[in-house]
Amino acid sequence: MKMSKPKKMGAYNRMKIRNVVAIVSALVLVTTQSAFASSFLYMVIDLSGGADATNYPVTYLEAVPQGGWTDEYKTDKLVMRRIPAATPHFTMGGRATDYPFASDNGLHQVTLTKDFYIGVFEVTQRQWERVMGDKPSYFNNAACYATRPVEQVSYYDIRENPANSDDPAVDWPANSAVNATSFMGKLRAKTGLSTFDLPTESQWEYACRAGTTTALNSGYNLTGTDSDPRMDVVGRYWYNGGSGYTQNGSTNVGSAAAGSYLPNAWGLYDMHGNVFEWCLDWRGTYPGSVQDPLGAASGTYRVTRGGSWDYYYAYYCRSAARYGCGPSVRFDDVGFRAARTLPASTNSLTIVGGTGSGGYVATTAVAVAADTPPPGQAFARWTVSPTNAVLGAGFSATQSLVTVTMPAYDVTLTAVFGGIGGPLYLIIDLSGGAGATNYPVTYLEAVPQ
Repeated sequence: MKMSKPKKMGAYNRMKIRNVVAIVSALVLVTTQSAFASSFLYMVIDLSGGADATNYPVTYLEAVPQGGWTDEYKTDKLVMRRIPAATPHFTMGGRATDYPFASDNGLHQVTLTKDFYIGVFEVTQRQWERVMGDKPSYFNNAACYATRPVEQVSYYDIRENPANSDDPAVDWPANSAVNATSFMGKLRAKTGLSTFDLPTESQWEYACRAGTTTALNSGYNLTGTDSDPRMDVVGRYWYNGGSGYTQNGSTNVGSAAAGSYLPNAWGLYDMHGNVFEWCLDWRGTYPGSVQDPLGAASGTYRVTRGGSWDYYYAYYCRSAARYGCGPSVRFDDVGFRAARTLPASTNSLTIVGGTGSGGYVATTAVAVAADTPPPGQAFARWTVSPTNAVLGAGFSATQSLVTVTMPAYDVTLTAVFGGIGGPLYLIIDLSGGAGATNYPVTYLEAVPQ
């Protein structure tokens, strides 16, 4: 975001331009941060006040700080990156090219209509300690535990009940509630932001891939199924440090410190390996093409993604690999990454030669009508840009009155009119120039090849 320099600027304004800060009450945080969230690439939650703090100040940044993401952002602060909506869609699922002898598995198109923030790193042990006040993880070396991912935390611990049992009032996907005493409950209350949660499985894979269609988000497929040098550089798994672990071992074995390997194109670390990451969804059968999926209505296992230090094979850590655990399990290779879904934004529907133009939220039904045709002409069709836009069952390119189901991207419809009962195009040949006695006229039924 570019800002003009005022003639006079005090210390407060200089600070505000560098870093728009909302350190206010929960009510003000909600209104202020909603306006800022869609304009800034990074959101930083200050957890340094610890479990007894009454609020966690939230800061928005336009870019990675000059010094990079230091350990401060893995311990006393929690940094999240804004991810653009997946429009028109991305293709989710496993591909036959992922690794030798693989086959297409669950490929389907997913549209995500809302931007969302997701953790640049997995939530670390110190960050969990700052929010919850305890240290639940298996890897507990005092010299290096703080920047390791938190593990041995259940789905219930994170969003339902730290007593590790089901809260009947918290029932994703029937509702998006969280228990006030859970990690997400405390994060919501102390930031004033009501949509902090785990990512959905679709959000997780979309964020992991960052535009790639390969097994790994580095742009490479695997050449083997177990040990693979291409996996070695993007995340911790059994063959590059997972084995040989002890509870009091260094970060050279077992889980790695957050951010130890290469990030993806969106700057997210450890999406492959280190610890499995909980997602919101019940594990179920993938649907067909779908918009903003919430997962199965019920199930036995909540989805876990990304693979871990404790899994032997590289192909367990692929972008498409999906697993599940009972919501009460507390394993030493299962952690999580925080997410925050932003409110739906409006997109433009532009009607050329008709009515219905405006800004609409995705899925809104919009009545569109072509203008009255010029004398001697009739409505022929709508042209659509982008050409692959999905406009719903109420739209027909050959009908002058249609209903458009608004997608999560800008669309332009142009009404085309033609002669009644005759060819669509009229061509006047002017090649004879100003001295010609006539200009021949021809007609075409379609655009030339």
